[in-house]
Amino acid sequence: MVRAVSVYNKDKVIRMGKKMRNRSMIGAIIFSVLLVAMGVFNVVIALTQESGPNWLATALGVVVALLSFYPIYKAINTNKKNVEETIKSMRLNKGDLTLEFLIKEKRIEITATQNETVQTETLMIKNVTGVRPEKEGVGICVGEDMYYIENGDIVQGNREMLLNIFKRAGFNIKKK
Repeated sequence: MVRAVSVYNKDKVIRMGKKMRNRSMIGAIIFSVLLVAMGVFNVVIALTQESGPNWLATALGVVVALLSFYPIYKAINTNKKNVEETIKSMRLNKGDLTLEFLIKEKRIEITATQNETVQTETLMIKNVTGVRPEKEGVGICVGEDMYYIENGDIVQGNREMLLNIFKRAGFNIKKK
């Protein structure tokens, strides 16, 4: 049996999504640099042709170079929107959310507490669709939802016991 208590607030949601935001920004920056290089290369080749400048290719190169900033803008906008939607879906604007997990061999009991309102839910292990061990914690997927238990949130038992419960239930777990 493993017991974990996770407390979520706006700052924790922002911190948890930081790794994903950094990856998407790096990808957007790399893509933008490639587009700028392609646009500049196209402009230089179009202007230095022996038969005279090709104005259509020059215009196309300028447009590609200018549009290269769109991936960065889109990555920033999407990341901001994802954080806002997560905060809204967890109702963190109303107060901190505390999730208490009691994970046993065949079921997971989840108690959600927010503003002195308590909701209890029981999930069968067989209804779990995936388990994602990460360095900082373990993600438990149930359909479209994901419950994330950080290593420091485990108050009874440990990470290995948690992963062993899911291994015995038939999940293929790769250690990270």
